[in-house]
Amino acid sequence: FYHSSQAVGRMLSGALQTAIQETMADAHGIRGWQWTFIINCVMIIRMALIGPFLIPDFPDKPNPLAFWFTKRDYEIARMWLERFRRIGVRPIKLASFKRTFSWPKLYLVCYLYVGMLIAVSGIDYFQLWLKSLVRSDGANVWGITRPNAIPMGGRAMQLVGVWTAAYCCDLFRTRWAVLLAICFVGIPSCIIMSVWDVPTSAKYYAYFILYMLQSHGPPLWAWLSDMCPTDAEQRTLTLGVCITAYYAINAWSNIFIFPAKQAPYYS
Repeated sequence: FYHSSQAVGRMLSGALQTAIQETMADAHGIRGWQWTFIINCVMIIRMALIGPFLIPDFPDKPNPLAFWFTKRDYEIARMWLERFRRIGVRPIKLASFKRTFSWPKLYLVCYLYVGMLIAVSGIDYFQLWLKSLVRSDGANVWGITRPNAIPMGGRAMQLVGVWTAAYCCDLFRTRWAVLLAICFVGIPSCIIMSVWDVPTSAKYYAYFILYMLQSHGPPLWAWLSDMCPTDAEQRTLTLGVCITAYYAINAWSNIFIFPAKQAPYYS
């Protein structure tokens, strides 16, 4: 559900930007992109206010503010912990860091997570490419608002990919095979994006398939849980290291992979 929410949130963002540009641009003297920031601010404040009531916390340490989470829900959560031999969360100490960073699989998981996200980072520039398309008369193919709406189709494909990957993990009782299948699906897209001198239809295919490849999260984190089922602190730190490594690398890697002066055709 978490990864599904990411895709749905991006779809909502595209629809919101399109609607703002078509209905609110220059209203009350405020430009469309400024309205986007204002509405986002209102939404963030709302989530901050209701967040403490939405998060149920851990089965052995329930959140008393989560009134919607019943006693029966906690019993089911604890039953799943016992069934899959999961141990409750303990305080993270120095020994937890030593144990995590001396665990060789940390670096494998980190490499897979960062690599698979960087590999599909080209979707961040899909809209720039859409805006660059022009007809023979020089007019834009997709106008002003449609480049915000078209990627919503890619996010829908991402949503399908996430649920398909998660379902296959449980159906076939394997994680690595699902990850490998995702990589094989992405090979043609990566080749097209690298060659680039291909028909426009192939470029559309490559971009949209890249969205679907963002479904690697559920099988990877499920695999992590399988690798250390009895060490919640190690799982937490591994997850934190992977996400931190991605943002640290992504902060500078895109400058070299996708230099702004070459937009939207990167060589």
